[in-house]
Amino acid sequence: MEVAIPDDIAFTRVEAACESVRKDDNLIKRNRLIFRVFDRGLRRWEVANLLCSSIPSAQSLRTRRERAKKTGVLRPVPIQIMGAKKSGVRVVLFPLRLAELLREFIDEVRPLLAPDSSEDAVFTSACRQRGRLQPQSLTNLIQMGRAIAIDEARASGADQEQIDEIRSVHGHLYRHRHITNSLVNGIEAGLEPVHVLLDTMKGVGIKSFQTMSIYSHVAESRRKCVLEKKQKIYAVEDDEVLKRLETLRASELFLKKRFSRS
Repeated sequence: MEVAIPDDIAFTRVEAACESVRKDDNLIKRNRLIFRVFDRGLRRWEVANLLCSSIPSAQSLRTRRERAKKTGVLRPVPIQIMGAKKSGVRVVLFPLRLAELLREFIDEVRPLLAPDSSEDAVFTSACRQRGRLQPQSLTNLIQMGRAIAIDEARASGADQEQIDEIRSVHGHLYRHRHITNSLVNGIEAGLEPVHVLLDTMKGVGIKSFQTMSIYSHVAESRRKCVLEKKQKIYAVEDDEVLKRLETLRASELFLKKRFSRS
């Protein structure tokens, strides 16, 4: 299985296109948050089933913000996620600002969409049923934005490679991007490859080292592309981050053998 992840600009174009067709500011705000939650590596089902009750209260978040100002340390917010694929509940770390935006949306914007009183999902439909958005609705949202973004790109003279990158954007690709970025960012921060690997697996709900090996390979490919696009072609061989990413594969083999014995 080969995962190809386009440039970030392709994601941005799709998201902007989704906004361009909405006249309701409340739906625009909802859709912006949907994409930000996708950015945390959640699956479609998990985004659709993100619960209001899992987001800390406004007071709790204010306390966290005040503490961050005093200490100078901006800590992420642990959010309980109902995992897909029978993986149960797991904890995903959201940036404090994202948690604040979600709470503001829940308290101020979501009531204007008139959801069912018994509905606890953060993202609800504006249609008659007023229930939670279904995973297919999220797919439809991205498909709509993708089609518009492709038309806009063609009209602006984009080349075929750029158009193909926009065409490849889909909901699960946000998850792929988050996982590979987490691996690269962890290595760039100087963390041990084994810790980066295990922390990433825990955060995105992956239990298979075989699955993770796909992402470590993609992370290497993305790092090479970044260096080449920054005209640092000769830096590829000497890039320390890339060298450390390559050690992830050795870490995967080590952990796979270790856990298979236990």
